[in-house]
Amino acid sequence: MKINLYTRLIIILFFCIVNNTYSQILKGTIKDKNNNPLSAKLLVKKASKPDIISEFHLIKKR
Repeated sequence: MKINLYTRLIIILFFCIVNNTYSQILKGTIKDKNNNPLSAKLLVKKASKPDIISEFHLIKKR
């Protein structure tokens, strides 16, 4: 049972490392339609196509 648990943990860690290795993180300030600033973190997954953003995470609203 413990071996199965360790195997799952290793697989999860492997995919997390691979995901972070092949991604780029951009940080900056964006504005909503009312011109209020929002802090955001953009995650660009494909380095070969930098204009495609596959995920967007809103960190906090100022």
